[in-house]
Amino acid sequence: KRPFVQLSLEGRASNRDAVGARVRLVAGDRERWSFVNGGNGFASQSSRLIHFGLGDVDPQQLRPRSASEEGEGAPPALAVEVLWPSGARQKFSRLESGRRYHVIEGGEPRPMAFGAAREKAAP
Repeated sequence: KRPFVQLSLEGRASNRDAVGARVRLVAGDRERWSFVNGGNGFASQSSRLIHFGLGDVDPQQLRPRSASEEGEGAPPALAVEVLWPSGARQKFSRLESGRRYHVIEGGEPRPMAFGAAREKAAP
């Protein structure tokens, strides 16, 4: 199974579906960008779930790091920055690969169960 991270964004000051949000993920020495698209063709709709495949990242670089390790200058294993349509920016670190996270604008990422609706985010 290949490593990945998925994000489900929910706007508060921005539109609820977070259409237009841009997301930057840093995994080890790799950087990736994605965005929430409301649709890109006649009568079509795009998934609002952001998926980052991490199969080409060294597994040692995906090992979760403690706050003390990060304090010693080690970069976080997975770091995410969300640029919301409202202009707000949020940064998160210490995410785990192989997880889906629900991020509400202004809040912290919460792990979600696969197949769960937004309202059923894991505690």
